[in-house]
Amino acid sequence: RDPYSEKADMPPEWLELVAIAGGATRHGRRSKALRQMLDYFIESLMLLATLCKPGRSGRRDFLIKKVQALVPLDICVHCLQEDGLPNHLRHNVCEFLRVAYVE
Repeated sequence: RDPYSEKADMPPEWLELVAIAGGATRHGRRSKALRQMLDYFIESLMLLATLCKPGRSGRRDFLIKKVQALVPLDICVHCLQEDGLPNHLRHNVCEFLRVAYVE
């Protein structure tokens, strides 16, 4: 069972990353769910960055193209420009940019 599937019934404004990060800093049941969503996003980003790192055979261009379709460059840039996001998220976005977009 996916613990994040029940978050889909949240209002659309809560599905934005900045709103999730802001709500995760508050106390209460809803903030716990938002912290879980934010942690899930960060861990997913770390996983994608790890998958894109060069292996023994070199750069993984096919995989990188698939990952770039999932997380476009404009979303990464927006995350870096947004001061309301936690530093550890912004750090992971930098790492993702380095392996997925910088050759």
